[in-house]
Amino acid sequence: MGEMYFALERPPAFTPDVNYKSTITKIPASSKYMQSTIGESPVANSQCARGNTPLTPMYGLDKTLFFRGDGSTVVQAMWSSCPSKYIWSMRCENFVFGKRKCLLSETYFGVYIHGDMNDAPMDDIVQDLCRATGIRFGMENFKWFFSFGENTLC
Repeated sequence: MGEMYFALERPPAFTPDVNYKSTITKIPASSKYMQSTIGESPVANSQCARGNTPLTPMYGLDKTLFFRGDGSTVVQAMWSSCPSKYIWSMRCENFVFGKRKCLLSETYFGVYIHGDMNDAPMDDIVQDLCRATGIRFGMENFKWFFSFGENTLC
């Protein structure tokens, strides 16, 4: 799926890659998944940035939560009311297990779409974010980056 928007708390610690794509596949004969990503770094000498991150489901808490990597406190949550069209992703750097919370300053959001922008159900996308997190587009404490586009370097 191609990332449409990426959100960081203001002021952002970094500028996200553009034309960012993510694929999650189940690792055969395992309970884990692999997230493969490609994107273009937005610096002057732009280059292709590739990555592979193992994801371990957090069984018992929620079927949409995954540990990122092994032995990590970094958690990634994914949700959508229409997963065939789009998926929200929230990455939390220091997940608090007992409270099931993340500090806003350590949380990143991204929305990924299948296909192109013409097929994106924007009303549903915006409502899903607000329902799940209370976050709205245009909130002052986040900077939203439009990151969608054709990947030309990878």
